[in-house]
Parts: sequence; structure tokens; C-alpha cells
Amino acid sequence: MKDFDSMALTWDSEPRRVELARAVAAVIRKHVPVSKKMTAFEYGCGTGLLSFNLHSFLKSVKMADISDAMLDVLRGKVNRHGLTGVEIENLDLTESFKPHGSYDLVYTQMALHHIIDVEKLLGVFYQMINPSGYLCIADLDEEDGTFHAADFQGHNGFNQSELASLLRKLGFENIKTEIAFNITKEASDGITKTFPVFVIFSQKSVNQTTK
Repeated sequence: MKDFDSMALTWDSEPRRVELARAVAAVIRKHVPVSKKMTAFEYGCGTGLLSFNLHSFLKSVKMADISDAMLDVLRGKVNRHGLTGVEIENLDLTESFKPHGSYDLVYTQMALHHIIDVEKLLGVFYQMINPSGYLCIADLDEEDGTFHAADFQGHNGFNQSELASLLRKLGFENIKTEIAFNITKEASDGITKTFPVFVIFSQKSVNQTTK
């Protein structure tokens, strides 16, 4: 948390993050029929880079994060651009693992690998999505543990097939994945490596309401 707070003011100055958000948004729009009738929720929004690329195609977007500093930067951007149909909240769904609102589209970018109990959080997302709504998760493909520093306490990316199986277990269907972006950087072992970022798409059946 403190790390993200300290990086908030310079977060958007990293071109790679801007390009990643743009690429993920393009892939989401490719696979999800986004429209001005849809309400959306982004979890782990940071400074809102992804939602800023999707906002104009949606009815409304709620952006949530647990970093006050990131959200302060986001509020400033929203005010400067005069965006409407936007709600911002400091929200930690892992405190109680209870749903918070209902939406047609829920999405995250590079947030899930920070969550210890992934299945519980995905279950909460399931409850928050309206029948026939969509869940889009953009995150690291399974990696060797060098994307982060050695003391990182999260997941070293995700095996796409295993994540798809988990989504099916929770009741999602129409699951598909696509590589959206490749992050090339110096890894924690000092070697420059490329880390793929995939987007996995899934849909809640129109006949399912809770799980």
C-alpha cells in the first residue's frame, strides 16, 4: 500500500503503463459489446488509466482502490477533464468479501495478482455482475517470480487455463483469453525480460443470479 501511495504522483508518467491501459481497453472493446447502456466497476483502479480509455463508451463507471494517494490523483484528473458518470471510492473488497453494488461490466488490470484469496474475490465479482454481464481480468501470465522484488507476497502471474477453470467453477461461461500487451523490463534478477499480460473474458449466464 505504502509503495503505491509513494508512486501515485508519478504513476502516469511511465509510458509503459499508459500503453498497457490503452492496449487492454482495446482488447476489452474487441470482445465485450460495451455500450452507453452499461454500468461498469473497476477494482484496483489506481489513477484510472484503464477506465479513462473506456469511460466514453459506457453509461457510468465506478472506480475503486485502496490507495488514497492514487485516488487523489484520479479525482484531480476527473475534475480537470470534467468527466461525468464517474464515482470514486476507497474500497477493499477483501475485508469482508461481500458484494458492493451491481454492474453490467466488472474489470481489473494488474490487480488480481496482489490478492491472496483469488477465488473469494472472483466470487464477490460474480455476485456484483448482473445476469449476462461480463468480467474482464487483465493480469500477468504465469511468470518465474522475477517480475516483482523477492519479498513480493502475491501471485507470480496466473496460468490462464487454471484461471479459466476457476471461473467456470464459480459459474462463469463463454470464457476466452487474449494476450493484450508485453511488458519488457529489467527483472528482479537483473535480466531484461518480457512479461506477457493477458485479458481473460467471462460472462455470467442470464439464468444465474447468485453463486
